[in-house]
Amino acid sequence: MAARQITRGRGEGYFLATAPSNLAAPTQAEITAGTRLTPSVRAIEGFDLNVADLDTADLSDDFDKTGNGAASAPSSSVTLYRDDDGTAAILTAMAEDTVGYLVFAYDGLASAKESIIWPVQVKVHNHRNLQAMNEAPTVVVQLGLQGSPTIGTQAA
Repeated sequence: MAARQITRGRGEGYFLATAPSNLAAPTQAEITAGTRLTPSVRAIEGFDLNVADLDTADLSDDFDKTGNGAASAPSSSVTLYRDDDGTAAILTAMAEDTVGYLVFAYDGLASAKESIIWPVQVKVHNHRNLQAMNEAPTVVVQLGLQGSPTIGTQAA
């Protein structure tokens, strides 16, 4: 059995303004051409794809059968620390109403490692903890998911 590990300290996150040439096999150059989120990320929420039930019951059976209906995703967000080391560049790249792609590489950037690419539209920036005594200020970037994710393998 493979060792189980946490993502923190190994994973990478990037925001891309344009899609990689092949979503299922983005190159590391295409990924790193985007804006790196990793050092500023406090939390990632949402990014759960849900499929509604489609009623497919018929008279041939007394069982209420269902099939796959429309796919949707709840509101998703990335919470960033508000600091001087890169948050301003991230918020500029991820300006409100911007459409782009979030890339998550949970095992880091390396050839043959998995990547997950979500098409997104930035909804709003919510600034939090601006006056909290014992909490670092954060910015919650709310995102609208624009489609299903593409799960692929990074190319060299």
